Amino acid sequence: MKTELLQPALGRESLEEIAMVALEFGRLLMETGASARNVEEITGQVAAGLGAERMDARVGYASLTITLGIGHDWIGCIPMLPGGFATKAILGLFAITAQHPIATNETVITAVDNSLRVMFTGGALGIGLAIPALFLRMRRDEVRC
Repeated sequence: MKTELLQPALGRESLEEIAMVALEFGRLLMETGASARNVEEITGQVAAGLGAERMDARVGYASLTITLGIGHDWIGCIPMLPGGFATKAILGLFAITAQHPIATNETVITAVDNSLRVMFTGGALGIGLAIPALFLRMRRDEVRC
């Protein structure tokens, strides 16, 4: 959702605090099964209510990215790990490995699904953080030669 001008509230919090609150609302909506459209709209309303003038959100399969702006200042936020999915994965694994397991097919599938989401999200974040460092290192080596 790209919104050029949202109606800001009277009090203005720092951009980082607004982004973190809006991101948390979006994360909770995603974990409760809200549609991507609703996540974008409600997150935008929360950000506007806290004082953001502009907001851009990208909702993916298990990710949410928010960019907020007030005046000439902008900030972008992404959650580092999907906490709800990690919690569900751990609880599912506990249910499977208990002394008297209640491991139905649905429990196993849900635990594996949530575990894969967390692993791939963490892997993607790690790769995304490592690539710029590798490119910068290669550039420094090229300059030295």
